[in-house]
Parts: sequence; C-alpha cells; structure tokens
Amino acid sequence: MKSFRAPWGTALVAVSAITTVSCIAVATVPLFADMHGWGFLVAVLPLALVVGTLPFAIRGYAIGDGTLRIDRPGWSNTIPLDKLESAEAGAKSMKCSIRTCGNGGLFSFTGWYWCKEWGTYRAWVTHLDRIVVLRFTDRTIAVSPEYPQAFLETLVAETGIDTLPRSNSQGDVQ
Repeated sequence: MKSFRAPWGTALVAVSAITTVSCIAVATVPLFADMHGWGFLVAVLPLALVVGTLPFAIRGYAIGDGTLRIDRPGWSNTIPLDKLESAEAGAKSMKCSIRTCGNGGLFSFTGWYWCKEWGTYRAWVTHLDRIVVLRFTDRTIAVSPEYPQAFLETLVAETGIDTLPRSNSQGDVQ
C-alpha cells in the first residue's frame, strides 16, 4: 500500500487550538466558582468533547489492494475503489460547501457536506488547500493528502481510471 500523510492546514490548526483551549478554560470554571450539581457537567462535557473527537482525527491515507484506507488514531475506514469513476484535485471544493452533518474542524473536517458542483459528499479532510475529490458511481468523497498529484497518480495506477488533476498556470496542482 502506498501511504500519504494528512497534514493540517491553517484553518484546522486554528479551529482545533481555539476549541481545545476554550473547552479547557470552561472546564476549569467549577474550580474557581461556587458551583454545585451542574458544575460537574460544566467541567466534564467540554473535556468529553475534545477527548471524544480525538479518535476521529485523520492521520493519513493509503491506496492499495483495490481500496482507499483512511487512517485514524488506532483504526481506519476502508473504501473499495471498484466503483471509482474519476478523481481530481480541486482546492475550492470545501470553501463553498455547507456542512450538513459532521465535524467542522476539531482535529478534522469530516462528515457530510454539500456544494453546488458536487452535490452531497463525504469529507475526510485536514487541509482545505489540498483537496482531492473522488467520484464513485454511488457517492462522492473528498480527502486531503499531502501531495495531491502523487495521490492521483497512485489512484490511476491502482484503478486504471483516466484522470488528470486541475492545475494552475504554474503547473501546480490546485
């Protein structure tokens, strides 16, 4: 299997840091306030949010044996590539998207999103400027490997699909 890292972009770093610090700050309120009963929930729920979201972070991707594997801390999602029709690099795929259900940036951008160009799609993204959109016969997904061009080349080699990434005037993958 060929592996690809999933680097964090600026947006993911910012959302994750601000949310984590805010949750820790809220969790300390019962230490300094005379809170009874509900104080326990004020302390536990924000920490549970952070700790509960960590296992769903995206560590990387791997292509091989006819599958795309999305690596998480301690587990992974596996997507068969047999129904893959096309793939393209497109940095703007999530910038105009609406999250319909999922995580909007606490350790990953994951879940179901919608945009005019792709309709409903599933995202497993860590960097909004390295999006690769995969169109299957029955669904569309978005991932963000460190090197979108190499990811696409590996997909072509693995599946035989005929696809080329979109590129800008400098020849860089968008």
